[in-house]
Amino acid sequence: MSSNPASISTRSILASVAPMLGVTPCRWGKIMRDARECPQMPCHPGHALLIRWMVAHPGHSPQLIAPSPAEYLDRLQTVSDTRITVQWLGLALGAHGSAGHRWVSLGDEVNPVRRRALGLLDTADPGLLQIRWDECCANARLEARLRGLGDLDSRLSWTNKSVLKNAA
Repeated sequence: MSSNPASISTRSILASVAPMLGVTPCRWGKIMRDARECPQMPCHPGHALLIRWMVAHPGHSPQLIAPSPAEYLDRLQTVSDTRITVQWLGLALGAHGSAGHRWVSLGDEVNPVRRRALGLLDTADPGLLQIRWDECCANARLEARLRGLGDLDSRLSWTNKSVLKNAA
């Protein structure tokens, strides 16, 4: 998904922000139906106002439009004092290490969970970007230990069978 707001459909934006809007499945169905039938007014005014506020005050809310993994990694590399591999990007976001390569090198789409994670991790503040990434990595390492997988840095994925040969 591109981070250019003009290239993203209203439906895509609504799908990304539905949890932030606190909508029920029934309301979500109505919003999606209204978006198809009346694209110029795809949601209730209250939801539209909330979205406008979040767009006007991005520092006060999670990112509505997450950067692509490649964009995020490029920005992260500019603030990090260590090299972050595409494999580690995939692992830190809870995917197989090869997913980072597919996202960054091949332009593959990320699923909604990882797109949401990128939106929550992203910020214009370089210092905060590094702090959020460090916390994301710490959480990934903790999760791996809690799942009995040991050191995530020596793994290819989140399964028991994926230890790197040079780390074994």
